[in-house]
Amino acid sequence: MQKNTLKSQLNDFLYSWLYDLKNLKIDIIFATNELKLKFSRTELGIWWVLFQTTIWTLSLYLIFNNFFGNNDPHFLLYLSTGIILFFFLEQFLSESSQLIFINRPILLNLPVSIFSIFIRCFLKNVMTFLINFILIFFLLILFGENLNLFNIFRSVILLLLYFFTIFFIGFSVGIISARYRDLVPIISVSLRILFIITPIFWKKNFLINREYLVDFNPYFHMLEMVRASFLNRSIDMINVYISLGTLLFFFLFSMVIYFNFYKKIKLWI
Repeated sequence: MQKNTLKSQLNDFLYSWLYDLKNLKIDIIFATNELKLKFSRTELGIWWVLFQTTIWTLSLYLIFNNFFGNNDPHFLLYLSTGIILFFFLEQFLSESSQLIFINRPILLNLPVSIFSIFIRCFLKNVMTFLINFILIFFLLILFGENLNLFNIFRSVILLLLYFFTIFFIGFSVGIISARYRDLVPIISVSLRILFIITPIFWKKNFLINREYLVDFNPYFHMLEMVRASFLNRSIDMINVYISLGTLLFFFLFSMVIYFNFYKKIKLWI
């Protein structure tokens, strides 16, 4: 009897998951409209995304060049890739931690699944990233980086690995936050700390004889593998292995908690 119940629950879970993936076109439409709505009644529209990121990046670049004597000619490209990749993480995790509660009326009154609203939020942030990527693309051309097919293919694969890892981290955070609201401010504070302790606007070699402090930071490995690919540098496979391990862990963790609680989450809100 218990096996039949578990099998039925598993079938319902898989059907719900596959149904959401089949309706990906609808999620893309919702994500696009939400992004447009965010910048409605503004002159620049969605280009404010690129404008804000450019101002923030140039400000940090000028500060480090003028006050800290950083003379690396490729530092602007290094900095912009780190900031844009981190902004994607920060925005998605911040929204994920409150996503279920914010969408409470929709989840309680419409046949929309938990997984679907996370897909929409994720797609919206991917679109934001692609707009910001214009800055990276411009700098790649400006600095004369080699944009051959191999580098482009390698960058796309590693970027997808980065995206999927962030998605399942955010999915896990979102489900837990629906039950324990204390996680929302904790995530906010943790992201600020992560921005400081991760080599985004500084480099690992600044920690003379203390590089191990960065090596224990999983996000550093995720960031570094993608950034090295963008900058046409050799990729340390340890970064890839740790990133794959992080993806596998959060995929399994999010699926376990979603499977056990996906019918109970609406009761939490």
